[in-house]
Amino acid sequence: MQPTTEALNEVKKLRKAVVYRKKILIYIWDSTDSEPCMVDVHNLLAKLKSEMDPGTSLIGFRKR
Repeated sequence: MQPTTEALNEVKKLRKAVVYRKKILIYIWDSTDSEPCMVDVHNLLAKLKSEMDPGTSLIGFRKR
């Protein structure tokens, strides 16, 4: 999945506005030629989060 810079900036805005992942997925489908699945959106949002909040990470996280 390789959204355009414009679409990526819009996804960043949607993430900040706490929009559901499904709506972000639909936005990407409608505004780009990409056809990502939900896992791709989840990974994209995790990457954006790590860029915005470098101190947060899922490393070492375990279910109990």
